[in-house]
Amino acid sequence: MRSRAPLRVVLLVLLVVLGAIELGACRPDVERYEWDIVLEHESLRTSIAAIAARIRTGECGGAATAPVYEAQFAPDAQGPAPPRLSPGRYALEVDARDARCMRIAHGCISATLPLDGASVLRVPIADDPVPDEGCGACARCEEGMCAGAPQASSTNLCRLDFETGTPLPWPHVQVDASSSLDFVRDPVRQGSFAGCFTLGDGGEIALLSWFGASMQGDDRYYAWSQRFETPRSGEDPRFLIFPSEFEPGVGAPAALGMYSSSPIEVTLYTGDLVITETGTSAELNVPYTLSFPYEPGTWHDFVMHVRWSADHDGELDLWHRAETETVFQRELELRDLPTLQRVDGVPRPIGPRIGLIRSGPMTNVRDLCMDGFRVGRSYDEIVADFCLPLPSDAPLCPELASLAP
Repeated sequence: MRSRAPLRVVLLVLLVVLGAIELGACRPDVERYEWDIVLEHESLRTSIAAIAARIRTGECGGAATAPVYEAQFAPDAQGPAPPRLSPGRYALEVDARDARCMRIAHGCISATLPLDGASVLRVPIADDPVPDEGCGACARCEEGMCAGAPQASSTNLCRLDFETGTPLPWPHVQVDASSSLDFVRDPVRQGSFAGCFTLGDGGEIALLSWFGASMQGDDRYYAWSQRFETPRSGEDPRFLIFPSEFEPGVGAPAALGMYSSSPIEVTLYTGDLVITETGTSAELNVPYTLSFPYEPGTWHDFVMHVRWSADHDGELDLWHRAETETVFQRELELRDLPTLQRVDGVPRPIGPRIGLIRSGPMTNVRDLCMDGFRVGRSYDEIVADFCLPLPSDAPLCPELASLAP
């Protein structure tokens, strides 16, 4: 069903200069035009998260020229004013994007300005059958709008990857007799080596750990790639946890994992702990379910931001994309909650632990490969390393540099 009602009253206002500014005049002689969008299908209305508008010289579908105007904005907002245009032939393009920044509708009209007897330019937009790559490789998508290209890595980035072909620079290795950790050249996501963790029949743990790396008030970004090699069955393990320096039997403050048939979960066990002879309780004990598909044999990239705090001012964000995708999507945004544990009034330091761990011996074999783990201080610098090859001389995390071979 068609809807000829414009998506907005006025999308943009175009000013076309008709003549030179006369001496002493307050403004040049211009004509004003309104630029509206007309939906071809009413069903599009609820899916549009953002509008991207461009003005180019020439014709729609003609040779690509640099835009003389380009902007993106929410569908209930009026776009920023374009520059004043000289008389000539222009292509007025509009893309409608969904919340994942993928183009779902497109429209373009060609017009010679100034118009002859008209004051409104209307661009019909319809379903777009041609897929695009959203914001492009590695760019951030926020509510349908691209946040710009990431910046190259800085000295604030350090790596905890597997390019040594050994567990170093990770200082602690835990692998039980039924499990294994191998450093392989295939599959890899970044560089020359990936680390592959296997829980065998009855195996419970295959982990690399870095204890006490972050403390109260630290603000950190973590990035890594991972893929499961075997389909899910039975009870699945945690694959990334952030343990604190705690007594045995106390759960990790933050853990990512897959449990039974559920999707990936992020579980927080944080805030003030009460430890007794019969057990432990935490101020916050909450799982957060992530719903994106997770196929075996496919690399998945993750970015995790945490403001570590035992008070109610902590933050946690998680972004994800599959190897077939170019845009990171925010999957989780938590604010004003504890992300560290506190015992007897003292926040416990925390550090990453990667690999596989599960409670109790299980008979299903699990294989997980991980690659490119790094720690940084901003989203842009840590995401840039998914776009740019990680240099072989990129620094190891400073606290572990002395362990490098």
